[in-house]
Amino acid sequence: MAFDLSNQLQKSETAAFLTLCGVVLVICAIKWLSRLCSGAPGVHADSRKDDVLQGQGREGFKRFQLAFIAAYLAGMFSDWVQGPYLYRVYEAKNLPHGMESISHLYVSGYSAMAAASLIVAPLADHFGRRATCVLFCVLYSASCLLMLLDNFWLLLVGRLLSGMSVMILYNVFEAWMATEHLNRAYAPALLMQTYVHMTAGNSLNAIVASLAAWGAVHTTGDILAPFYLGILALVVSGCIICFSWGENHGRDEDSYELHHFWEMVRNALMVPLTDTRVACVGVIQTCFDSALYVFIFLWTPSLPPDTEVGILFAAMMVAVGIGGHISSLFEHADGDTAHADEHRAVITVPTCIYNTVLVCAYLLAGFASSKASRLAAILLQELCAGMHYTSFFNLRALTLPQQGRLTIQKLFHFPATVVTVAVLLTVKEHHLQEAKIRKMYFTLAGVAAVGMVSSAVLVALDIGTITSQVRQAVRRVRKVMRHGGLAADEAAEPLMSPDERHASAPRDQ
Repeated sequence: MAFDLSNQLQKSETAAFLTLCGVVLVICAIKWLSRLCSGAPGVHADSRKDDVLQGQGREGFKRFQLAFIAAYLAGMFSDWVQGPYLYRVYEAKNLPHGMESISHLYVSGYSAMAAASLIVAPLADHFGRRATCVLFCVLYSASCLLMLLDNFWLLLVGRLLSGMSVMILYNVFEAWMATEHLNRAYAPALLMQTYVHMTAGNSLNAIVASLAAWGAVHTTGDILAPFYLGILALVVSGCIICFSWGENHGRDEDSYELHHFWEMVRNALMVPLTDTRVACVGVIQTCFDSALYVFIFLWTPSLPPDTEVGILFAAMMVAVGIGGHISSLFEHADGDTAHADEHRAVITVPTCIYNTVLVCAYLLAGFASSKASRLAAILLQELCAGMHYTSFFNLRALTLPQQGRLTIQKLFHFPATVVTVAVLLTVKEHHLQEAKIRKMYFTLAGVAAVGMVSSAVLVALDIGTITSQVRQAVRRVRKVMRHGGLAADEAAEPLMSPDERHASAPRDQ
């Protein structure tokens, strides 16, 4: 009877997660498809008219946009679909040193990402971004194929290839699109439309990939099935790139920057040393990224073996989307660059909030005495991640100087990698025990607490502006209460979705 009850609870949990993910999936799909059909949100008719006058016509732009988004989402699908079962595959291989070997594989992947972040962009500019994106499909497919083997050293090579491939996916695809958009003389305003579709489509993509991974495993009974799906998606992406993309290279300025690489690094290092806000942004990014990297390794072994990780991963992606919507409530709708300082000050509030909640989430995971409480902590962490992707990216764009922005961001990756490696290398056990899991979650809480303090410093630096904004908000509320509605100018102010607001922010890559 106990066994039957356990199975019944497991089925109820699976059904609940599937229902949640299904509802959100339908809502996201309808919203995204309506955007695709209606054109660019936030892009006015005169901008679309400018596209016809300046570029190769609206149909040409749609073909270009579809070719890019299809290849990009197929590539992202190959990445998302591996996420839920990566740890489980390594665990099933019974590697010689158990958990220690698995932690070393994760370390190698993160180290490859950090190293590739410095060389991917200049190499893509030199050899061609289209060719580099095709190389991504080849390297990532090789990484997936190596997952079929049980040899530790070949798995290590696979992780190195995976780390390099991910950096191409996150950097070169977007660089190709932005340059091609300008080369074809499409209206600059339409660039935002593509970013909006990228963001919204990728949110939907993550949920679909998670459910596809779960469905593939349960249909075939093969835990490697998601990696076969990943290879298929990469073949699709590669074919689209080969047959519908043109080649483009970096600007002359990029070659100049590469030639003066060490001068750029030296100048970038001086910025956080002389600007407190930039230093705080760097600490927040370092703490969040390093904690997230360790969490990616830790969340699966911290749950019972019977957990449906594919469905849970989809629910985690839903939580990320909800966090993004919550964070957007704190931001201005107009995004007026004339008030960039006020906008930045307001964004520091949700940044401080989610960093505080993040500390609580890791503490809850560490103290958790049941599966339900640990699941709640994991979903809470993902909620904070969604707030981070909306608020912090805009905060970083408004804080970092335009000169050397990308170099500064890359430098912030290295301390995050160092912290991640230091934590993961403490794993010496063959099997990860609950005491070690708790200790690692408490360590993550400590790392996140440093980020929380840095975000509090940002709030303190802008407290005057924040107070002024709060007073203005209170006056607007009182005005609404007195007149029974919004003033005409406020009612006419357009509201932007979180995806649109994120897309309209200055791009960092």
